[in-house]
Amino acid sequence: MLKEATIRLMVHPKQYSTKPSKEETAFINNTVLKNPVTITVKDLADSLSSGQSIVTSYLHPNKNTITRSEQFWKSQQFVALDFDNEKFIIGKNKKRVKIKDIQLTWEDAQQNSFFNKYAAFAYKTFNFKENHPKFRVCFIFEQPFLNLDKCKETINRLLELFPMADPISNQGNRLFYGGTDLHVFNYENTLPIDPTLWLSIYSYNLLYLNEGSKPNSTNRHKKIHINIKDKNKISEEKIKTNRNLELIKNLDAYSLADIVNSKPIELHNLTQINNYIKKQDLRIFLGVSSSTFHDIFHEEQSPSASVYKSNTGSGHWFYKCHSASFPFCGTIFEVVEKLTGLTRLQVKNFLMEVFKITLKESELQMELKAELDEYKYILQSPDFREMYPNAFKLLNKHRYIDDFYIILDLAKQNLSGDIHDKRKLFFHSLKTIAESLGRSEPTTSSRITFFVFLKMLCKLNDDEIPDKILKIQKKNQRKNKFKRRNTMYEIRDYNTSLFQEIDNRCKEWNEKGLTTKSMNREGIYRNFGKAEADRVFPQDKNTELPQLHDDVVKQLTVTLNKLVQLKGWTTEKEVIQETVLFFKGQKQLKSDLIKKSIGGLLDSYNLKKISCTKKIKEQYGITEDDMQKSSFPKLIIKY
Repeated sequence: MLKEATIRLMVHPKQYSTKPSKEETAFINNTVLKNPVTITVKDLADSLSSGQSIVTSYLHPNKNTITRSEQFWKSQQFVALDFDNEKFIIGKNKKRVKIKDIQLTWEDAQQNSFFNKYAAFAYKTFNFKENHPKFRVCFIFEQPFLNLDKCKETINRLLELFPMADPISNQGNRLFYGGTDLHVFNYENTLPIDPTLWLSIYSYNLLYLNEGSKPNSTNRHKKIHINIKDKNKISEEKIKTNRNLELIKNLDAYSLADIVNSKPIELHNLTQINNYIKKQDLRIFLGVSSSTFHDIFHEEQSPSASVYKSNTGSGHWFYKCHSASFPFCGTIFEVVEKLTGLTRLQVKNFLMEVFKITLKESELQMELKAELDEYKYILQSPDFREMYPNAFKLLNKHRYIDDFYIILDLAKQNLSGDIHDKRKLFFHSLKTIAESLGRSEPTTSSRITFFVFLKMLCKLNDDEIPDKILKIQKKNQRKNKFKRRNTMYEIRDYNTSLFQEIDNRCKEWNEKGLTTKSMNREGIYRNFGKAEADRVFPQDKNTELPQLHDDVVKQLTVTLNKLVQLKGWTTEKEVIQETVLFFKGQKQLKSDLIKKSIGGLLDSYNLKKISCTKKIKEQYGITEDDMQKSSFPKLIIKY
């Protein structure tokens, strides 16, 4: 790695020299959630081997509530395999009894080839004994998981390789106590989040190691899936299928590759792999030729199934059964999953072999990923608050910083491998970003606009997009008949001057008293001018503001100035109430427009917003006739 990587999780600050008691555990549970940290791998290893407890994931409160529960899980980049070298047996009283069962020693773990390649470090637990070793082997995923189910699925694949490890290592809210002696494999080791890149090779080797034999050429086409097949017994139910379906059921990737005539291809990220596989002709893969045929999943008298290409223009192939009793629709992934019983990741593993796909990251991709990790570290650093207080205050409000953290990870997953300029470019649909953030599309759009306004994220004009990528984007736009295509974003180099500009923009935003309702083109236009609105919304440069909105803002402006001149102060609520209009929906429109334009009005008429206090009320002669005694709204006054 070019720069020291960091991860985010919860670390308890207190060090223990022995395993915590029940009372101490309760204390740890109650306080560890108050200490989320962004930490280097080395510092994490030092913390654990010094007796500090951790939660393996980053948990975030919801409505000011947080417990050590998976419902508060936000992301995870760390997992530890717990080797207690014990097992349960049924005792004389027919109850489960735990006994010693040494399957992996501390010394053997240090020599394990998988650990040496992918694990970062290991440490002894407090209960470690020479005749009964107990320890944990710790892995850092190459990038954080943003989906708990996908994280668990990958950890389960890891547990398949080491079934002697504690199976509850896959819990997203797992608390691990610290321990003692530390063994470092390599702090720069990371484990790919796609088990395709490691599960097949090591499950294959582990199987033959356990059997005491070596593979031969006759089963070379099954080598990646021998262990998977053993764990996922395929149904022996007779289905009227052609040879292709039998090959799929038998996981015969070698023969299928010949049938579909796969050509080796290198792809550069996981999104490319998924799209490439879904675009392969499903008719050839399944061995069907007619437009309709008998469903491959159930017996039927009349054919009800078909294979077709998506009408959205994605190029993805679908299988669909139209029967009322056994309806089904899915891509090649869902079809193979249903035929074989494999998990989604195992299906991808199988299909990558069928279509001869290799994931290959360029040095440029790895360098750009390291830079994105560095940005994450800066934003999460405790120094950020001291250096850029205005940015810290605004970005931490309503979890903006957490959402941007996720956007940086989305950028990492989708960096192109075939660009030659050092730019951090990526594109995503609004729907995809919204799903990753766990927010609605309108809220996500507003947040992206805010990041673009702050220059943390840039939307690119056509002339700023590399020709090769722009050509693909326009082709997809024509094919899909979309009025708009996915926005191309760039994350530019963060430096001291940019962070200072971000801080100044946050300060100006607060001083203008703006809210999320200003996060649209009209809001930016009215508060910061047309040039800034065109920068933040490059796709809408030629769009004019509605004449009705201009007319309403003019009337709001007249009311605002009249009230300030008359009393010396007013409020947004009062301006809305005193501006009399006569058309349906005028009340909501007034409310929206004053939020969108208040910053520009303050600047234009030398006004400012201030917090209302008892002292301010006395200064301006505000009585209970003007507002309730318990009410303290923001006041608009003259400078």
